[in-house]
Amino acid sequence: ANAAKNYAAGDLGVSHRFFDRLLMDKGLSLLDRIGLAVTFLPRPSLDEFIQKESESRIIEGNLEGLLLTGLSREGIELLQVYIERTGDIQTPALIVSRIPPIQSDLTNESRIMFYNEWVACYRKLLNSWQMWEARAQFDVDRAELTSQQAKFSGFKSFDKEIESTDKLAREDSVVQPHLFSHCLCNAPL
Repeated sequence: ANAAKNYAAGDLGVSHRFFDRLLMDKGLSLLDRIGLAVTFLPRPSLDEFIQKESESRIIEGNLEGLLLTGLSREGIELLQVYIERTGDIQTPALIVSRIPPIQSDLTNESRIMFYNEWVACYRKLLNSWQMWEARAQFDVDRAELTSQQAKFSGFKSFDKEIESTDKLAREDSVVQPHLFSHCLCNAPL
């Protein structure tokens, strides 16, 4: 296997421009290009490639960059650019709401602020669209996930987190809460 790797690297070394073009080919997925880089680049070149690709994805707000950044400071920056570029708050809110802060390096206060703000905006958006069931399911799923994670990691309870995001959501809320009920035949009461 090592001989094959040396042969391929040597063969690509002869045509270094070809290999560079291959790594920069946007027709290949980022994951494939990372695979090529990991396989054939020496460590300093690999680090440079990953740094360049990360920076490029952050500037573009390209979610594919999360493969490289995770939900680190750079990942949160990438998600913020994504929101600014697309106006889509749902995707980042769903991403950060499914990953515990302790596992995603969201322990920094500014990252927690983004996390809470995106979740609160998404909850507020669901309220403004009167998607009460979707909002309730979102909150229930987050509570269950947080409860499961708390058993293993011991981070703050969902009640404190939901209280924080509720406060953000109430600040600009124009939609009053409603209670809908219906009988089994789906006729409103």
